[in-house]
Amino acid sequence: MFPEQHLFRIEIPDGVPVEAADVAALPRSWTRMAAPLDALAPATALQKLGDAWWEARTSVAWVVPSALVPEEPNVLLHPLHPDYPALSIEYARPFRYDPRLAAKR
Repeated sequence: MFPEQHLFRIEIPDGVPVEAADVAALPRSWTRMAAPLDALAPATALQKLGDAWWEARTSVAWVVPSALVPEEPNVLLHPLHPDYPALSIEYARPFRYDPRLAAKR
């Protein structure tokens, strides 16, 4: 079935750096790119963008568009950024996918 997931609401205090991905700078057809399942496979263009953000440590959070739900972005958090301890969890709960999503038709 689906792996165990959780939904979190994280508070990022004012003044803590947050960046947003430049959608215009994303590779063409980025919404159809799949992450390689082989850890030894060459990095995709999207992975290289994420790696650059990770290595730069310029922000504690990176807001990136969702390929599945364009109206709802994803937010990546950088636990090695010096401002990471300033974040706080305001809300957390288990998240369960509707089992009908896994049903074979």
